[in-house]
Amino acid sequence: MRDTLFGFLLRYTYLQKEARDAKVDLHLEVLKKIYIIDVLNISDVYQGAFENMLEQLVIRYHPILTQWISMDDNQKYFSIGV
Repeated sequence: MRDTLFGFLLRYTYLQKEARDAKVDLHLEVLKKIYIIDVLNISDVYQGAFENMLEQLVIRYHPILTQWISMDDNQKYFSIGV
């Protein structure tokens, strides 16, 4: 988690913004599920708890994450995921 969490939070925050701007549903709940179950290898029994933790992190660090994204010199990297 230590190696992937920051990248996930950046990607998730960027996709939230893109979904809001384009007024489309990018099914970000699926992205969270894949991250929790497949990347972190957490049992689906604990998926809800981890989803809540991720949401709290996104909310708490939203200003920092959006600033980081805006300063990134490779904006195309973020847009590839969309």
